[in-house]
Amino acid sequence: QTTKPALTIKSIMEREDVQSKINKMMGKRAAGFVTSALQVVSSGLLAKADPMSVYAGIMTAASLDLSLNPAIGHAHLVPFNITNPDKNTDDGNYSKDVLIRAKTFKQNLTSKRTK
Repeated sequence: QTTKPALTIKSIMEREDVQSKINKMMGKRAAGFVTSALQVVSSGLLAKADPMSVYAGIMTAASLDLSLNPAIGHAHLVPFNITNPDKNTDDGNYSKDVLIRAKTFKQNLTSKRTK
């Protein structure tokens, strides 16, 4: 009996259909966006969050044309600890929900970008 490989955010982002969606949304910036997203989620608490939830957050950022690169600071993904939501404990139990927090939408509303 063969077992399926574990679903990871990297395996999701490498799929052709996912790359095609991101290319349609981000145009020339797609490769850089994916690289930044993978760097952000590869460490810390996001690495423990549900991969499909992280993927949904990444795709939300892409659809809103928000960078997840911390140096740019447009938006970041926030995992939630569902066992002790009021405490900063790392018990490894993170919900399927990852929120995207945007710093500002002003740049996206006022600037024209070429894709």
